[in-house]
Amino acid sequence: MNKITVKATDRFAKAAISFILVLLTLFAPAAEIASAGGLFGVAAYAADSYTYTYYPKTKYTGGSIVDGLKSIGVDSSWSNREKIAAVNGINNYSSTASQNIKLLNLLKSGKLIKSKTLNNSGSAYISNGTYVLCSGLANNKALDVNGCSMDDRANVQLWTLNYSKAQVFKIESLGNGYYVIRNYNSGKVLDVMGNVRAAGTNVAQFTYNGGINQQWRFVSTGGGYYYIESRLGSLYLDVNEARTADGTNVKVWKFNDSTNAQKWKLVKYDLGGGASKTSVKLNVPTLRQTDSRWKNTCYVKGVTIGRSGCLLTCITAAMSCIDGRSYRPDEYYKKLSFTSGGAMYWPGGWKRVDYLDLSLIKAQLDKGRPVIVCGEGRNGMHFVVVYGYNNGGSTASDFLIMDPGHSSRTNLQHHKNNYSTFSMRYYIY
Repeated sequence: MNKITVKATDRFAKAAISFILVLLTLFAPAAEIASAGGLFGVAAYAADSYTYTYYPKTKYTGGSIVDGLKSIGVDSSWSNREKIAAVNGINNYSSTASQNIKLLNLLKSGKLIKSKTLNNSGSAYISNGTYVLCSGLANNKALDVNGCSMDDRANVQLWTLNYSKAQVFKIESLGNGYYVIRNYNSGKVLDVMGNVRAAGTNVAQFTYNGGINQQWRFVSTGGGYYYIESRLGSLYLDVNEARTADGTNVKVWKFNDSTNAQKWKLVKYDLGGGASKTSVKLNVPTLRQTDSRWKNTCYVKGVTIGRSGCLLTCITAAMSCIDGRSYRPDEYYKKLSFTSGGAMYWPGGWKRVDYLDLSLIKAQLDKGRPVIVCGEGRNGMHFVVVYGYNNGGSTASDFLIMDPGHSSRTNLQHHKNNYSTFSMRYYIY
């Protein structure tokens, strides 16, 4: 069976890059040359190349792709045709006439691709930093350490994006084109377990030991997505069976671009940075839902701010800080949407995190963003705004809250004491 290597770069592109670099050398200051050289170096270095394997050219002269595949002894079932179509750039195969004609013409010309593999070029440069790795299968699903575990061999999986420490990873260059991917919470790195070079080998976190099974390279797929290949060779970080359910396992598998199971988007995540702060206090106004100016205002028929408006009051206070304005709950509710029972639809820009992580709350506050925390327990459900911290933000009692219903509750521990029986979650903007 014939193989051919097709490179994404050509002589013209290389010549164009060389010409631009010459211009930069002639006219740019030295510092700018270094920066631009790095930029163009990445572009050239990231140009991918594939090795294609083609099906043999058929002598069949008819008009059926099914019969054409049968003529060369290939499975012509729907499921296999769907796989063939994907490899040949036809997504969402539905056996339409135009799709089948395209496949048949490729088969007759000897250009029907059976498989393609990435060559050992095309590594992309990634800046050292902290990232969330979102799956190409769904932008609200991310790589996640099961249970936010600190242990060796803790499994990695796909989970709904929540920005907890289980989903935050430090990417660190080894200076040789490869990187370690270190979980922010545990300090342990992604590891192809047992150093086994085989498709289907599980990936988990493990203490860094310098093994090649802990080293990864990034290959750009375009659109901000990357394949993440193990240094073991020809094995890629892969979501099992391209599923998107929470808890779906992540392993290594041979190269497969028929789905997006091996594509990952690196979302830069700022954990605050800079010098460590001991205290922060944002300008969040103190608003009470029982304030006489608005407590009897109905934001939904039969539902008043005084009775059920803790979340509305929190949103009003938080957005007053974010926008630098002085909003009132009896006016701000007109910007929001609610169910008939009074439940609020979260406005755009807010993200829910189902894990109370003080370090990430602190990071938001360091960026000037208040955080809304919801506690749910035997006392029902209640929302507060976290607007600052003291003593470096080490414990819940260090975090300052604006409680719209209780003036005596001033820190996050007070809130946890009353509403953490069942769950505690928070919302960031």
